[in-house]
Amino acid sequence: MLRVLYICTFLFVNLALIKPGLSQANVEYHNLSKDGSSRGAISIMFPEGWNTYWKFPGPNGFIPKIRVLTEKNVESFTISWPYPKKLGPKNFTYLGYDDDLLLPIELKKLDERKKIYLHLDISFGICKSVCVVQNKTLEISDEGDLNYLVLDKLLK
Repeated sequence: MLRVLYICTFLFVNLALIKPGLSQANVEYHNLSKDGSSRGAISIMFPEGWNTYWKFPGPNGFIPKIRVLTEKNVESFTISWPYPKKLGPKNFTYLGYDDDLLLPIELKKLDERKKIYLHLDISFGICKSVCVVQNKTLEISDEGDLNYLVLDKLLK
């Protein structure tokens, strides 16, 4: 009985410690326009050694989904995906990214005099030795300081 309790405690502690490591992807929006135009970038930063899928990963990948929850003064928005790499083990490859990801975004306003607000639900897979699905929400607006570090990284 004591042995079963020890094994259950060991499994619980290990699973509790592993789970946060699986959910460490950080998603942020960065304003990249100083003049009030609506350009920015979504950054997705992964824990060391993790990677993610491209928008068309192939038959062995998880297609990322971006769903609009709420929008104000948004006519349209477009996301540009950088060119992916071929990743994964032999006979199980997919297209994706093995480094932090910057997705340039452009928004069009309905009324140029009003502010933009967009609330997104982002679902994407990340992989290391296992693959897990991450769900994150993100708020986007045309307010906020220009992020020169992200702009410089995007231009490179």
